[in-house]
Amino acid sequence: MSLFPQIPISELRHQLSKLKRSVQLGRQRLVITCYGEIIGYLVPLSDISPENGFPEVTTEEMPLTKFRDQVHDAWERLQSGVDCLKLTFHNRPVVAFVSSNLASYLPIPLTNTEDAKHIFSQINKSQITGGVNAKV
Repeated sequence: MSLFPQIPISELRHQLSKLKRSVQLGRQRLVITCYGEIIGYLVPLSDISPENGFPEVTTEEMPLTKFRDQVHDAWERLQSGVDCLKLTFHNRPVVAFVSSNLASYLPIPLTNTEDAKHIFSQINKSQITGGVNAKV
């Protein structure tokens, strides 16, 4: 099992219950795609803590069930200024859906696989087009 498997957003909706626990425990992080473009990452909460070098960002909470039912709306929130959605289960945050603009702050493994090359090409596109990490 890959540490950062790519999952289409439509597939995430159907497998979220199964994948949540694996992400929550830190066994894997998910690269979420839509038509082949990286739109965000589903990561454990420990990945977005300031102690791990993650910057302070705009964060909102959303129940996991609402996220599953309205996953495209959640993605639109990430595009409209919210950097991170903390997904809750029984009112407790369990995992985070993070904007692709913040990829450089996530612990993405450096490997020589096609998936890694695709991920890093998407990160570079985000930085070039004025993402959060773009240099002025």
